[in-house]
Amino acid sequence: MVNVLYYSCFGALTGGGQRSLLMFLERMDRSRYKPVLVVPEDGELARKAGSLGIETAIESLPPISGVDIFAPFRALGRVKKLIREKEITLVHTDSPRATLYFGIAARGFKIPLIWHVRVSDGEPFIYERVLYGLASGIICVSERAARRFSGFPGLDDKINIIYNGVDVREFSPVHTTVSGHGKREDNSPIFAIIGALSPVKGHDVFIKAAAEVVKEFPGARYSVIGGGTAAEEVAVRKLIGASGLSGKVDMPGHLSDMPAIMNGADIVVNSSRLEGFSRVVIEAMASGKPVIASDAGGNPEAVRDRQTGIIFRSGDIRALAKAMKTLAGDPGLRSSMGREGRKRAEDLFDINRNVKDTENFYEEILKKNIS
Repeated sequence: MVNVLYYSCFGALTGGGQRSLLMFLERMDRSRYKPVLVVPEDGELARKAGSLGIETAIESLPPISGVDIFAPFRALGRVKKLIREKEITLVHTDSPRATLYFGIAARGFKIPLIWHVRVSDGEPFIYERVLYGLASGIICVSERAARRFSGFPGLDDKINIIYNGVDVREFSPVHTTVSGHGKREDNSPIFAIIGALSPVKGHDVFIKAAAEVVKEFPGARYSVIGGGTAAEEVAVRKLIGASGLSGKVDMPGHLSDMPAIMNGADIVVNSSRLEGFSRVVIEAMASGKPVIASDAGGNPEAVRDRQTGIIFRSGDIRALAKAMKTLAGDPGLRSSMGREGRKRAEDLFDINRNVKDTENFYEEILKKNIS
C-alpha cells in the first residue's frame, strides 16, 4: 500500500484545481493507494473527501517572509510530524508554498514529491529552480504550463503533461431550452461565461464584446455565472449597465450543477487573461457546446480552433465580438463545433484517462526513488 499525502492550497471546492483533485480522489485505485488529504482550512473539499472515507487534516502554511520569522520552522516541524505519523510514502502538492515545505520534509524522509503545476506563469527564477529541484516529478496540466521550465535540466525525466479530466458520462449534449431568462421564444443564442468574478477572468472583455454583439443580434442573451467579492460583483453589474446590457444579462451567482449550467447555454466563452487548463472549457466540450476562448494558458490546446470553437487573442474585445457574432449567426456551425468538441473531450479529456496516467506516473516516480 502506498500512503499518498495530498496538499490542496484551498479547502473550498469552487476552483477548478480542487474539483479536479476531488474527481481524482473519487476514482483512484484505493486497493493500491491510501490517500490522506491536507488543506489549509476546513471547507467543502475536506468534507466531500471525508464522505469518501478519506482521512483529512488541516495545516496552514505561513509565508516564508512573514513577520514571525520562526513560524516557517514551526510549520515545517508540523509537516514532518504529519508525514511521519501517517507513514507517508509519496507527497502530491498543488502550489509553490506547499511544494517548498513538503519538498524539504520529503527530502529528509527520502520520499518522492510530485508537484502538480496548474498555471502557466512561473515563480521568480531562483524560487522556481529550488521548487524544481525539490520535486521528484512534476505534472503539468498543459504544454504551455510545462514551458515555464524550459531550459531546466532533466526535463524529460521529471515532467509529465496530464490534462485535466472530465466525466464524459456526467456531461452529455442536450439542446438548450431554458436559461436564467426562462423558456426561449426564438433561436437567439445564449452566451455563458462561467467562473469567479475575478479581473483575471476577463469579464470586462466579455461584457464589452457583448455590447458590440447585441447591436447585430438584439435577441442574444448572456449569463455571467460565478461568485466573487461584493466589490467584484458591483463592478461587473456597473459595467453591464454602462454597456447598455441591462435586462440582457443574467447573474445568478455561484452555481454548482455544472451539467445543468452547460445545458442552459448555446455558446461558452472563456475570456481569461491568465489560465492553466480550464475545466469549464473541457466541460463545455463534453456537453457538446462550442467554445470561444482566449489564447491564455492551455486554452489553445483544449480547443481546436475553427473546429471545436474559436480562439482569440486575450484581451482583444474586437476579436471576441467577431467570434461571438460568427457563432450567433450560424446555428449549423455551432452544432458542428459542438459535435467535434464532444468527440475531442471523449478522446483526450476523459477522467478515466487522467486517473490512469496519474497513477502510472506515481509508479514511475516510486520506482526511480527505490533505485
